[in-house]
Amino acid sequence: MQSIAHKRRLRSVLNGRDQVVVEMATILSVDASFEFKELFLLVDDKLRGRKAAHEGESMLRIRAYERLQVMVSHGFVGRDGEKYRGIAHELSLLLQHSPAQREAACCS
Repeated sequence: MQSIAHKRRLRSVLNGRDQVVVEMATILSVDASFEFKELFLLVDDKLRGRKAAHEGESMLRIRAYERLQVMVSHGFVGRDGEKYRGIAHELSLLLQHSPAQREAACCS
């Protein structure tokens, strides 16, 4: 059973259907560290490949950076200098509760 504080953390990161958070969480789930630039390029490629990026690159970059900082502040991602590394257990919980992941699971 999850604590109320944990549910609030999930809700604050997953406010709405945010494909950027889902893609970043999926990419950061692997055991590797990424600088923001390379992480953004991977997220951008994935979203554009699925035609889920409905804004310009600069707006998507800003939104991705904001979401990444929220994920860091809530403990889903660790930061070491300019490198970001996902915290596997936390990201798995995040992906389980993602509205986009639930939608994909039920409709595929």
